[in-house]
Amino acid sequence: MNHQEIQEKLLNNDFLFYYSYQPGFVPKLCALKLFISQELDFDLIMNFHEKNINEFTRIQANKSKEEVENYIKNNRRELYLSSKIPRPIRNELSEILKSSLELKETYIDNSKNEYTPEAVSHKTSIINHEQGSYSVDLGYGFNKKLMDTISEKNFMNLINLVEHWLEKISDDLMKYYIEE
Repeated sequence: MNHQEIQEKLLNNDFLFYYSYQPGFVPKLCALKLFISQELDFDLIMNFHEKNINEFTRIQANKSKEEVENYIKNNRRELYLSSKIPRPIRNELSEILKSSLELKETYIDNSKNEYTPEAVSHKTSIINHEQGSYSVDLGYGFNKKLMDTISEKNFMNLINLVEHWLEKISDDLMKYYIEE
């Protein structure tokens, strides 16, 4: 699935649930985009590099900008998975969809700086419920303590299940590509 297809899915709300993770400057350089369909099937796009961040830093110090860009491009990988979503996530999502859902407009902690630092990872999710479409920024400044209703706690439980599953999947798949 290319960038344009992802954008079309987002614009058309052609999914029940969407989760996106863009890494900042962290050792595990793996971006994730997860779509869950009405049928509870998923499409997962993983973009990662075969080299870890320390290797990029070493190469940057010794190479020209063009050589670094080519190095990054040549070590970029994309994996695409599609199947039925795992049962625990399916069950939690089904329960949320059967119930009333009310999410606040934002869960950002106002005590944080209004600008997100460049090196910070970005996480976001969208859920399309019969009551409406809700987009939740889960990145810098997100304060889960602001989620206090039952539906908000169920939503957070869904996020935790998704993140745990995606971490396991990405770790398992990347170990076959990453050089140590």
